Amino acid sequence: MTCWLNLGQIQKLNAKKFPNTVALKDKDRAFTYPELNIRVNKLAHSLLSLGLQKGDKIAVLLENSIEITEVYLATAKTGIIIVPINFRLVGPEVEYIVNNSDAKALVVHDQFVTSVEPIRKNLKNIAADKYVIVGQSHDGYRDYEQFIKDSPESEPEAVVDAKDTWILIYTSGTTGKPKGVIRSHESHIAYYLHNAIDFGFNEHDVCLNVMPLCHINSIFFTFTFLYIGGSAYIHPALNFRPEEILEIIEREKITFISLIPTHYNLILNAPEEAKQHDVSSIRKLLCSSAPGRKSMKQAVMEFFPGVE
Repeated sequence: MTCWLNLGQIQKLNAKKFPNTVALKDKDRAFTYPELNIRVNKLAHSLLSLGLQKGDKIAVLLENSIEITEVYLATAKTGIIIVPINFRLVGPEVEYIVNNSDAKALVVHDQFVTSVEPIRKNLKNIAADKYVIVGQSHDGYRDYEQFIKDSPESEPEAVVDAKDTWILIYTSGTTGKPKGVIRSHESHIAYYLHNAIDFGFNEHDVCLNVMPLCHINSIFFTFTFLYIGGSAYIHPALNFRPEEILEIIEREKITFISLIPTHYNLILNAPEEAKQHDVSSIRKLLCSSAPGRKSMKQAVMEFFPGVE
């Protein structure tokens, strides 16, 4: 039996160890480890105030955002199980996963309300007061920031073991209905530690998260940095513009990015002006989810000269 601190629990330690490090950032906001830990604690208490208990499931239909990251951390602190739903799914597919997982609450981005409203009457396990919205307010949903605003900043009282389930993530359903895959805390903790050693990551690294946070790729890699005291810049998955990505890399001194071959090809074919951005801060790259041609990989290695 392992006794490692899970991703949520280690945030308390990181808040003490890295008081001035920006843990999470997006284009508008930045939170240090102490600030993030307070927000996560407030969210954890808010979820418990809904009547959710250890082992209950909360589904999230969210774009890449600081908020979805906070839900992952808050569920890790409380023993609640997070059910990430691919935001590209249509209403009936979302309905199947929510019901199949026995989720008792749902956090949704404002842009996906149109997918939820037609199926809401069919989500039998979710009471009317257990819908939370990120972004613009909408009738019938608790506003995320208001939801956490007045909750305690203290650590939630919960006993969460490394062997306990953290994530119930669904397969793509290529050959039938999607199947829920049970992921424990210890399976991810082990990955974060092995990942940090294998790639040589440390607390000075800055990850640019572009891949969907409802996907295992981002859960494996982005959260490695929040575990070891690094930084993560969260970028929307539905808005990939190579010019913007290259500007962010230069401005934020990004050291790691995980992309698919299509993303790399877009970068390689970006306007010449955009390709003048300084990308020398990049130390590590990951190319996943689809085959990459040898010629493309060689071009990527040439474009990012600092990659080890």
